[in-house]
Amino acid sequence: MDKKLCDLAGISYIRCNPKDALYFIYRKLNPNEENRDPINMIFKLVSHIETVTDILKCKSKRLLEYGIEKIYGPNVEDLKTDELLELVYTILVNPEANYITGESSLRLKCLLNQVPPRCLIYGHSFPVGPFIEGFHGENDGTLFPPQEGWPFPRYHGTCGRVLVEEYIGPSLSSVMDADWPTRLQVSYQLLQLAFLFTHNHLNFSLYLTDVSLDNFALSPDGSVFLIDAESLLFADKVQISKDQPAGWREPCISRGEGCHDCLSFSVEDLCSHVTADHNYYAICHSLLIPGGYASDRGLLHDIPPEVEASTELRSLIQECAMPSDPNQSRLPLVPRLLQTMRSLI
Repeated sequence: MDKKLCDLAGISYIRCNPKDALYFIYRKLNPNEENRDPINMIFKLVSHIETVTDILKCKSKRLLEYGIEKIYGPNVEDLKTDELLELVYTILVNPEANYITGESSLRLKCLLNQVPPRCLIYGHSFPVGPFIEGFHGENDGTLFPPQEGWPFPRYHGTCGRVLVEEYIGPSLSSVMDADWPTRLQVSYQLLQLAFLFTHNHLNFSLYLTDVSLDNFALSPDGSVFLIDAESLLFADKVQISKDQPAGWREPCISRGEGCHDCLSFSVEDLCSHVTADHNYYAICHSLLIPGGYASDRGLLHDIPPEVEASTELRSLIQECAMPSDPNQSRLPLVPRLLQTMRSLI
């Protein structure tokens, strides 16, 4: 990304300061700095740099406003140029940034405040903070904080391009051979996560587009967290309802077309419907059933005979993964599936 910025600014990469390069591009697009609409300027910069980042694929102005307000304060129009460019750089490089899962010396130094939380370890670039969890600004805010029920690790700070956050625990690969109650509880939480990402008070749908056992972790108390959120796709239900694209009221159904051993989806479809069953398809098809694309055995392998005899769990999971009627949405099915799983816990 640094080289691309330098090339666009017409500066030799060997002598290029990426921060200066981005500012040069900004001044080129806004020569008199007359544009005081930070949201449109962010879209303009990202479009000019021609980088497709998942967080902006649905082009939600409200998401950016929400993020800026949470991070920098309620007056979006007062966002300083340096803050705007820092935010743009973060979005371009990785809106979630990199996860640290070990007790490295750098992690400890940052936590112990032996290094300034935004020290520029690369010397001349922007500090990169996570847009999804949020990074330290005037309000020290986060967009989707765990204290509000969001299953993301707690964010501690950044050192240049290094993000420091809470270590949750081992990935879900570690529970593949666990006992049935443990695997059932984890599977239940994964579906609850899918429900929260699809239906929440913010009216943003957070769609999972990269699902694997290693993207989730299990805390010591048995809670499931998403630890790799860089590929989340954000759909703005408020904006979709306002724009009313063709078929926007109808649920978007994930059919897994053209892809048996991967996760298929249409960005255009997810960005243009107020509801979609994609997250349920992603979890059930990828992680829960045997033969799923992200797990050969599936977390719900070897269902006990007494569960088979007393419930419809196996058939409900199969229908969630791939409905027998390809035109049937998973949305009515999931409450039944959750209720069945809850009765077994």
